[in-house]
Amino acid sequence: MSTNWLRTKIDEESDAASDGGDPILTITFHGGEERVYCPNSSEYNVDSDVVEKARELGATIIAYSNTWSGATVEAKAYGRANGVSVMPYGQFFAYLKRKGVGFAE
Repeated sequence: MSTNWLRTKIDEESDAASDGGDPILTITFHGGEERVYCPNSSEYNVDSDVVEKARELGATIIAYSNTWSGATVEAKAYGRANGVSVMPYGQFFAYLKRKGVGFAE
């Protein structure tokens, strides 16, 4: 999966903005910024290799759909140790809401 779905969700349903980037989508909101990587279909099992790829691309977060993808414990630990958060979309949207991003109901 590329960042297409996430970009649409952010740009059409929230008060944040994206730069339209792919494979790294930069999202700006209320003075904050996150650089998000969304795994592609061959990366359905997010592991430390995917985290390393995202880190090298400059990502601060890996966000994924937990309906078809998952992340290993190793990936989450490796991400934490290297400044990249690994989370499913639901957790990602909750994070943005805590940062003050509003979403259409």
